[in-house]
Amino acid sequence: MSLGRFSLRAALVLMVMAAGLLASCTQSIPHIIETDTRLVNVLTQSTGRVEKRLELYVHLDAEDEDHGIANLIITAPDADHLSWEIDIDYLFTEISDGEVWIGTNAIIAPSSSKRPARFQNGTYTATVVSEAGYEDSISFDLVDAVRYSDRTASLFPTYDPATDMITSTNTQIKSVTFRGFDDALNPMGSVDVSIAQPLTGQAQEITRGVGRDVAFFEIEVYDSLLKQWFRNGYYRYE
Repeated sequence: MSLGRFSLRAALVLMVMAAGLLASCTQSIPHIIETDTRLVNVLTQSTGRVEKRLELYVHLDAEDEDHGIANLIITAPDADHLSWEIDIDYLFTEISDGEVWIGTNAIIAPSSSKRPARFQNGTYTATVVSEAGYEDSISFDLVDAVRYSDRTASLFPTYDPATDMITSTNTQIKSVTFRGFDDALNPMGSVDVSIAQPLTGQAQEITRGVGRDVAFFEIEVYDSLLKQWFRNGYYRYE
């Protein structure tokens, strides 16, 4: 065997090994294309408890469910010094029209004695970490359009699990406007619902006026004193 032939063969082996290593590294480096976010109030009917949650999905540059992601980290604006880390076992993976999305609907808004549970308006960061330790991040803005005050809080009704009724401490509020949306937040219609009847009756009104396939809803209340309409953001039942 000549030295020249050996050198050529060795060079070819090294090139193949380098190409394989490069392909392996490339596959291990995640890339986020875009995000899809929404703020939702989750109403638990068994307890009447309402939680404001962030639903976040990230679109990955991947071809199938074997995306190699280990966890997802969401970082709040600097003023809050908050972050949430979700392991892949607790993330949803969805493939739609060939696009791979992973995400969560369980990020609960922080609260304090000085303000109700809500997410701070501002720029957040979503970071995916691969099993090999590589990362990619993307920024997204959150704007909570619901105005908070003692008065607006008293306008909106609450669910009472003991009586299976939606009630209100504001005696002026006799009914609310219920707006239904599908899973993509496309409007499905609206109907006025009396808050003085059991939830089963309210559900029948909603079914007749909007439909059965409501994924999210929004309640709109008119304040006769301020002569303004107020919306309380998107809701869904759990």
